[in-house]
Amino acid sequence: MHGWDELGIPGHAGHSSAAKLLQSALKDLGVRFEAEGDMTRIMLDGAVIEVRDEPGGGYIVLATLSLPAEAGEDPGEYIEAFSRVLGVFMRLRGRIRYELDSSLQDYPMLRIYVIYDDLYQLAEDLVEAVRAVVPH
Repeated sequence: MHGWDELGIPGHAGHSSAAKLLQSALKDLGVRFEAEGDMTRIMLDGAVIEVRDEPGGGYIVLATLSLPAEAGEDPGEYIEAFSRVLGVFMRLRGRIRYELDSSLQDYPMLRIYVIYDDLYQLAEDLVEAVRAVVPH
């Protein structure tokens, strides 16, 4: 075991010590998050990063970013959100994967994800990655 106390914080109920590590660190950093069942959603300036069970096995860290749908939009908020999310994912372990969803023509989305086998390693890595990109 990793030595963390189990406090039964919602999110990843079967692995509450890893959830405690992640959620306590997010609170300490002042990062907004929601814990629901086996998923934790982290809100980072225009982007949402989810941590949840991967149906094929393991755990996924998944970011969903809105993309501009029309020319002439201000790119600032898109660039900032992408930069922050990419800063998190570049600090995680494993292969970064990308998926473009243009099924709704007016709301294109980019999904960025990494899959982990070990939830405790995921929690440790994600805490360090978020800590590195969140202004103190």
